[in-house]
Amino acid sequence: MDFLDAFLLVLTIAIVIFGGYLLWSDFFSEPIEYHGRAQYIEQKLEGSSLQFYSNMRFQDRHINYMISGACDEERISSIKKAFEIIEQDTILEFSESGQMSEMYVTCSDVSPNSENKRHFIAGEGGPTFIVNTSLYSLIFNGTIALYRSEKCDRPQIALHEIFHVLGFDHSSNQDSIMYPVTNCRQEIDNSIIEEINRLYEDEPLPDLALSEAYATIRGRYLYFNISISNYGLLDSDNMTLNVKSIGNVIKQFPLGSLQVGRKKIFNAGNIRISKDAGEIEFEVIGNREEISLENNKVILSPSGN
Repeated sequence: MDFLDAFLLVLTIAIVIFGGYLLWSDFFSEPIEYHGRAQYIEQKLEGSSLQFYSNMRFQDRHINYMISGACDEERISSIKKAFEIIEQDTILEFSESGQMSEMYVTCSDVSPNSENKRHFIAGEGGPTFIVNTSLYSLIFNGTIALYRSEKCDRPQIALHEIFHVLGFDHSSNQDSIMYPVTNCRQEIDNSIIEEINRLYEDEPLPDLALSEAYATIRGRYLYFNISISNYGLLDSDNMTLNVKSIGNVIKQFPLGSLQVGRKKIFNAGNIRISKDAGEIEFEVIGNREEISLENNKVILSPSGN
């Protein structure tokens, strides 16, 4: 075998090996690896001038309540009248329900000892389960306890405690229904009515958001980490994460469901991309309308070798 034949043989073997590598990388490479885990959104709940925390609201403006059998007719009448007054002044709606209620009304003739000896506690109320979604302090349940009957023509005690369950704190204004010591002259603050109507303008929908995104390219393969959060008012089902390059979807990942106030930390790798991939776009899509779509996309320029 002369030199030329030997050179051609070596060249042929090299071409076969290189072609085999390309064939393997395109069709027989390792499968895409991806992992995800869910956790609660960790963000401090900030207070507000009117409420215990900022943007406190129930999921829907239609709120169910249940009244304990321990309540007498007088207190049942006062709590129902209080609900009617709030319905007239705001966009909220209340309905009595025997099960799965968001507000629970209980009654007792024995009140806890008051720290202020000048008065005794007529009632108590407040949220019992809150989820931080970042956009909202979402109330799932609340309890009202009435310890004595009303002394006024209007159900002042019941109104005061309902507003506590809706997230409203005490006021230093003695003429406010939210002043710690109740009297018959107090009125519902316009600021409370305006705040309720503002908070419940948003329909009960999910609000998916992408954050904490990072991507890198190793050779012809994309690796990335990203967080998907639900800042909204409802759970999101059947989510999909689309990975796009040059306007085309190169990979889709089914993400399942995501509860309000939770996020999924997702990482994937070994995703083959073209040489001229450039920027990579990530987009999360749910199965229903959302409060906002502005935070559903992230565009990255991956680092790489």
